[in-house]
Amino acid sequence: MASLAEAISTPDLLSHVDKATNALAGVEDILEALLDISKLDSGRVAVDVTEVALGDMLAQLGDELAPLAAKKGLDFHIVVPTATVQSDATFLRRILQNLVSNAVRYTTTGKVLVGARRCGNDLRVEVHDTGPGIPPDQHQRVFDEFHRLNTPSHPTEGVGLGLAIVKRACELLDH
Repeated sequence: MASLAEAISTPDLLSHVDKATNALAGVEDILEALLDISKLDSGRVAVDVTEVALGDMLAQLGDELAPLAAKKGLDFHIVVPTATVQSDATFLRRILQNLVSNAVRYTTTGKVLVGARRCGNDLRVEVHDTGPGIPPDQHQRVFDEFHRLNTPSHPTEGVGLGLAIVKRACELLDH
């Protein structure tokens, strides 16, 4: 697609190439998510539990999502903890990325706040936002594959696999 875009100089055709590129990226994301779910369901996933600097991970996610939040006019803050946790860094990042990006994606006005709170010997990562919320009767269903709430859908907003991955990864890691 990049080679095709370089060869085209007509704005109208470039617009079509951009749309095709976005569609291809969307399909790639869906296939990657389905592959992740399949791996998690198979029980044959390699988990590498190590000490993970939670603050570094959250700061990096903040850097990645801040431009989108700013574009939407959201007040976006991540309170970076100094704590380290025992987890698989790859899966933990995927979990946090899904949760925080959902908060930014579905909050149209107001703010998104991410932080961590000690609960005895545990650490709980919390994501607070002023988005539309999830009705109580949907709290468990949002973790089902392909389940989406009645929100305006856009092709770049996924198909309802992110939270299914979050649930399986959290179960795998006992988080």
